[in-house]
Amino acid sequence: MRLWLVRRASTLRRHSGQVAFPGGKSDPLEAPRETALREAHEEIGLTATAVDVLGRLDDLVTGTGFTIAPFVGWLREPFTPVPSQAEVARVFSAPLAAFMAKPRGIPPFHGYNVDGERVWGATGKILRDLLAVLRATS
Repeated sequence: MRLWLVRRASTLRRHSGQVAFPGGKSDPLEAPRETALREAHEEIGLTATAVDVLGRLDDLVTGTGFTIAPFVGWLREPFTPVPSQAEVARVFSAPLAAFMAKPRGIPPFHGYNVDGERVWGATGKILRDLLAVLRATS
């Protein structure tokens, strides 16, 4: 099992150069699920029809005032990313097993070193929550 992540472009105004899941700001009157699918398409070229949405994790409020509504999905077929050059410096997949080790750092700055990238902050917290759900259901 693998997770798709992005390193945000260094030219972005907020959180530039950080590793994150594909995602972004909702359009007016857009449901969180639709935002997640639209942003995944805009940022990495993942079409909504290629994803079975399995569920939603708990919302996460960041220290910078954003509320993140994380969704988990399963890809129906192999996927080749097409990154948005304006928003994404790098798209990569990492094995879920790479996040099974205890995160490094003192909460709330959970962090993992994966594929030459530092995964921390809100993304690290989302991963921690995902792993807790997976452990509870296995």
